[in-house]
Amino acid sequence: MSLTRMCHHSTEPCRHYGIFSITECVLLSIVMKIKATAVCTVQKFRIAWIVLWMALCIYSTQSSSSPCNLMIKDVDEEFGFYQEGDFIIGGVFTIRAGTTNLKGTKSYMKEFFCVDDDFRALLNVLVFHFAIHKVNQNAEILPNITLGYHMTDSSLDAGMAVRNVLQILSGPQKTVPNYLCSGEGKLVGFIGDHYSVTTIPMAQILGLYGYTQISYGATDPSLTDRRLYPHVFRTVQNDHVHYLAVIELLKYFGWTWVGIFTTDDDAGDKEREILTKYMITHGICIEFTHKQGIETVNDRMSFKAIEASAANLKNSTSKVIVVCGSYVYINAVFSLYDSFVSDKTFIFPPIWVSRSSVHLLPITAINGSLAVELYPLSLPDKEHFFDGIDKMNSTNNSPGSHYFLTIAKCLSANRGKSKIVCETTTDKAEKYPNMDGFVNQGVTPRIYCAVENLAKALHNMQLLRKGKSDDRRRHYYKHQLYCLLKEMKYSFDSAEPAPFFNEYGEFVYHYRITNWILGNDYTADYKEVGNFTPWAPEGQKLHVNHKAITWKFANKTKTLLLPMSGSTRSTKRVEPYYMQCIN
Repeated sequence: MSLTRMCHHSTEPCRHYGIFSITECVLLSIVMKIKATAVCTVQKFRIAWIVLWMALCIYSTQSSSSPCNLMIKDVDEEFGFYQEGDFIIGGVFTIRAGTTNLKGTKSYMKEFFCVDDDFRALLNVLVFHFAIHKVNQNAEILPNITLGYHMTDSSLDAGMAVRNVLQILSGPQKTVPNYLCSGEGKLVGFIGDHYSVTTIPMAQILGLYGYTQISYGATDPSLTDRRLYPHVFRTVQNDHVHYLAVIELLKYFGWTWVGIFTTDDDAGDKEREILTKYMITHGICIEFTHKQGIETVNDRMSFKAIEASAANLKNSTSKVIVVCGSYVYINAVFSLYDSFVSDKTFIFPPIWVSRSSVHLLPITAINGSLAVELYPLSLPDKEHFFDGIDKMNSTNNSPGSHYFLTIAKCLSANRGKSKIVCETTTDKAEKYPNMDGFVNQGVTPRIYCAVENLAKALHNMQLLRKGKSDDRRRHYYKHQLYCLLKEMKYSFDSAEPAPFFNEYGEFVYHYRITNWILGNDYTADYKEVGNFTPWAPEGQKLHVNHKAITWKFANKTKTLLLPMSGSTRSTKRVEPYYMQCIN
């Protein structure tokens, strides 16, 4: 088989990533990966099945000898943007928060009907575009070299994320696994995704090719394994760290009798295990664990289970509920139980408060709750945040891309207003808050850091690449870029620059504690009431201004009361480092 093939309706060569057929390459890569790591997990089988299924579907529709003739059925309202450059950065973002199974929970195939467009997710894409624009303007980073990008929307779906990776690897026009059907810039690395459920499948595919990947929000602890994921970096820390902050909060307020609200998926199970371990270790008893899956809403048989769960929540004696698990449709889930948990105080993890839907919840349960959030970072030169939006090119002129550009241009034209109304169609308008209050918060500024660090690593690599042949250069980029990325430094808090990524490929920084309050207009707002510093000495990590917290209940003198959630049970030591709740 020739290493160079011609693309259909194109004069550009289609470069094959190997010497095998599409199906052979996919199978061989998966087998080699499993043999190399000696790990056989359920997740890897899922990814192997997804890739193989897609490859076989493509292969079966081949109509000519050119692999670039092969087609994959387009997803409705697909989102995608492409900008040419000497180097191309792939971007996989969660814009719409998921797909729904319209055919019922027992059906294997999904209808990719995307829901829940999110204001802060749109800002994430704009920051990605802005970061690349700023790098291209900086004469000290990659001089005479232009950065481009190819960005897509994973819709918080693992299958979509894999599809997007294969599309970016193939080029902006056609998706052909193991082939690059573009004669434009060199693909050098990936930014994304936000959530672990899509980031891990991406990492397992990209690991086969040795591409560097920087996630801007995934917190699954498995990604700290540098043997399995040596090319994966994160601008956040793993779940263990922010749940230690949760434990410190519980201890600070004396809450030793709590409930856990989690999602009915792998992420929910993993995070519940982490929480349970830490709680037992510190003598905190768990009254109940409530699992919620949004799919149950579509199943008529599940309404009895929902009623039973609601009764259990209402009758529970603990007043504090710790939330964990993957992000779900928070407004839909909490609306089911709002009246049953109105007397509870929730503690939310960063992933649940990183989307704008939590700000717009007309739900009383969130009032007086606390959250552990990522500490804000400043976004440089944000006065020019919207520069270059008019030059953004959709890969397919899809409705999803058109919608994004409509909102982006509207936000740019109305910047500075406290509330912005954007017409998305002739008969529909959407309301948005002032974006200036969000660009420095959550994962959004960390996307800028991810692009900037990747660009600086590429710049340093340019200084080292002289004297190498084209073949060696290609190998050098794919397999050595992450080594230079590990050397990146920052100086946010001190004069002495510190490594940006730790030994696990994570960006270590502060967390802040926020207090969420329901306003008169039934939208949620928050204020900072404390912070958590992971690297501080024991006893000095958590600082809380308890007087600044607004709780949801008051006594007869209208003094707001701290929720009491102490255990009426005792504990006994059953292992050297574990406690067990007993009657």
